[in-house]
Amino acid sequence: MQVVAAKNMRLANTSLGPMLTEENRPPVSCSNEFSFRYQGIVRDWLALCFIGSITLFLGSLWLCVELIMVAATLTFTVLPWYTPATIFVRYNNGGKIFDTWWYACVTVY
Repeated sequence: MQVVAAKNMRLANTSLGPMLTEENRPPVSCSNEFSFRYQGIVRDWLALCFIGSITLFLGSLWLCVELIMVAATLTFTVLPWYTPATIFVRYNNGGKIFDTWWYACVTVY
């Protein structure tokens, strides 16, 4: 505690001391920050693609029927309705045509 107080006193004695306080902080230059709505849907979609790929690979490697069934469930029941929702949200939030084709390619491969 004493070290911090001593450091603050040394800082206050310099010419920069008064400028580094919270009252003298300049305003934020960009108050309207870019925000991407529905970020969670894209993150969840990528996670589902990754989980489906990993479970299919490990299920095939270990010949584990349960993992293959989880991968098939994700690939054939969850991702077909989740992918159009992701493309729709991404394209309507300032995305480009490239984003649409990229998501489609990730789904196919």
